[in-house]
Amino acid sequence: MSKVMIPFDVRGYREAINRAVREAYLELKGRMVGEQVYGYSVAMHPDGSNIRAYLQSEEGLDRVAQKYVDSGRYQVTKGDLFKTLRVDLRWNCADGWLLASEASFAEVNEIIDRSFNSYWEEFSRSGCGELVYLENMAALVENRAAGVFAEEPNLVLNLYLGDQSDEDLLSWAKQVNEFEVFARYRKELKERVRAYKRLVFVG
Repeated sequence: MSKVMIPFDVRGYREAINRAVREAYLELKGRMVGEQVYGYSVAMHPDGSNIRAYLQSEEGLDRVAQKYVDSGRYQVTKGDLFKTLRVDLRWNCADGWLLASEASFAEVNEIIDRSFNSYWEEFSRSGCGELVYLENMAALVENRAAGVFAEEPNLVLNLYLGDQSDEDLLSWAKQVNEFEVFARYRKELKERVRAYKRLVFVG
């Protein structure tokens, strides 16, 4: 008997991801009271599954950069180690960013899993993964338009896969941020490349 994929509930997903993006942001912001947040990313596996979200603040970046300094494993060929690490780590969501609770995305992931687990090859082949990307970006834009991020006008919104190029990050960021915010983000990614080249791992 041939497999049949349970149809992907696009309308249900759209409603659920809009709520999840808002609720996860408010949850994370509540855990960073008094801190200056600068980046909010909706993360997922490259196949479009396992949706979650990360938020980072300037203070959180200070903490993770100091952790690397204290480890004694890094040196710099030029400049200050702490400042160089801050630049290098600034947009690495997997290192030091605060992760939203699984509950925030429970409904979202249930909708995906219903189709994905029934026949994951067809989920990928039929373009459902790409549709998830687009719906996640749309949710960021709609929540921005609704004023969810109004208190943080310089907040950079984006997607995050864990294994993507800077070109990917820029292509997504360009679609979901105001131009001034995007331009600053683009500049910071270029600065990250230069910072990385100055870092030396010494064990």
